[in-house]
Amino acid sequence: MRDKKILVTGGAGFIGGHLVEKLVEKNDVLVIDNLSEGGAEKLHEEARLREIDIRDEAKLTETVEKFNPEIVFHLAAFNDAMGSIENPIHTIETNITGTVNLLEACKDIDIRKFVYASSGGLSYGEPENIPTRESENIRPVYPYGVSKACGSLFIADYGRRYDIDYAVMRLGSVYGLGANGGVIKNFFERIREGKRPIIYGDGSQTRDFIHVSDVISGLIKASEKGSGAYNLGNEERTSVNELIDKFETVTGRDLVPKYEERWNGDIDNCQLSIDKARRDLDWKPEIDLLQGLEECRNFYLK
Repeated sequence: MRDKKILVTGGAGFIGGHLVEKLVEKNDVLVIDNLSEGGAEKLHEEARLREIDIRDEAKLTETVEKFNPEIVFHLAAFNDAMGSIENPIHTIETNITGTVNLLEACKDIDIRKFVYASSGGLSYGEPENIPTRESENIRPVYPYGVSKACGSLFIADYGRRYDIDYAVMRLGSVYGLGANGGVIKNFFERIREGKRPIIYGDGSQTRDFIHVSDVISGLIKASEKGSGAYNLGNEERTSVNELIDKFETVTGRDLVPKYEERWNGDIDNCQLSIDKARRDLDWKPEIDLLQGLEECRNFYLK
């Protein structure tokens, strides 16, 4: 992709920052971010920044219409699943109302693609089938999962009514350098501090861990081809107990995790089918979990 005018909401965050760094090489990139999860100093120097909250409809609309982007990546969100239980109204206002505000701003301009970062595990909820395909019924959990699923329904509705080509990307458990949270970052930070990693529940719950660089390649591919919903995962299901074993491999340490009570309503299993993304987007993950953990080890434990 080159010579495009690209808008990235949430471009100063974890995934957004990696995406912007890739896009600015050959494109004109404008970032909209309220900087709640990252400072302006983390943003690539060649990207332009407008410090705007997507809940501010007037400022958002004015900025989008003035920039007139060809491609929109919508990553801005309140991403704290546990925090959404305590702050459901804030979650709704940001993830649903904010998304609709952006769609309203985009409906009358000639954008080529609207790419939305959603949740794989929490949008599907406890799946009926594993690996889980995009055709699976969504039964989202937590206010966060419900809000992201609802945002995707609004995108599909606007796509039909205003002829907006879109891609809803349902992501596995994303990890990598600069992550704001997640079990992998939390494990490394506890190990660095000489503390025992904490596992919630018995550790048998499984997740589909995907490296952020693979997510970025999938988002960019989706901006160029394909339409509809796509899973981005790593084609493997790893339990939290198995994750501890992998941490012992990459750190060379014997780890004794501390088990604590698990949140009520959390899903037990997640593994996403990526057959559709492989077929439509010509995409597949390139970094396996051990390789990704080695990269994180060099960063967190150096």
